Amino acid sequence: MNRLLPWAVVMAISAGWVGVAVAAESAPPKPWQQLYRGEDAAGANVLGLWQFLPGKEALDGSGRGHELQLRGESRFIPGGLFGNCLESFRGGPDHDVPHGAVVKNAPDLSPKGAFTLEMCIKPKPELAECGTAFLLDKKYYPYPKDLPQANHDYCLYLRRTGPGRYRLTAFLGYGRDSAEYASREIALVAGEWTHVAFSYDGEGLGRFF
Repeated sequence: MNRLLPWAVVMAISAGWVGVAVAAESAPPKPWQQLYRGEDAAGANVLGLWQFLPGKEALDGSGRGHELQLRGESRFIPGGLFGNCLESFRGGPDHDVPHGAVVKNAPDLSPKGAFTLEMCIKPKPELAECGTAFLLDKKYYPYPKDLPQANHDYCLYLRRTGPGRYRLTAFLGYGRDSAEYASREIALVAGEWTHVAFSYDGEGLGRFF
């Protein structure tokens, strides 16, 4: 398994449930197509925000102090939506080294109710070789397991279903057990940015956007 997609940027975690809005073609850009500022970046409902701004790539834009630390080969490079981005690489049994970026564990990163995970991702061609690619992982056990430590927190990953086709999968731990949420198939093209999000309502319902 691969703990991170080869190329990812703009990761955010927020408390709360998001709805769906359908807009006309001439409508202004969607919120995620712009740099998050003000309340959108540092409001009370934002638990963490990483936009990889030049010179501030590791900074948590929410102001909560969840600064990133690079692992292994991962690095910040130019080419992001708002400046730079986080590049990560394929792992697996044949290349078992640390990848991605981590933050120090903190209670406020484990919301008790509704929350949303979102990010923009730009796959590299190597993604086509990955059966599973982790986007975000605070759970470590992406499967059912009768262990206390296996049934807390959350993870979000891609599961390949065919050439260029994937399902987004979220696994949430409820304390005594865990539940899996899977999206419909989506197409991802190497070199193209795609916005993905998972929103949980705190009462058992999860949605992908």
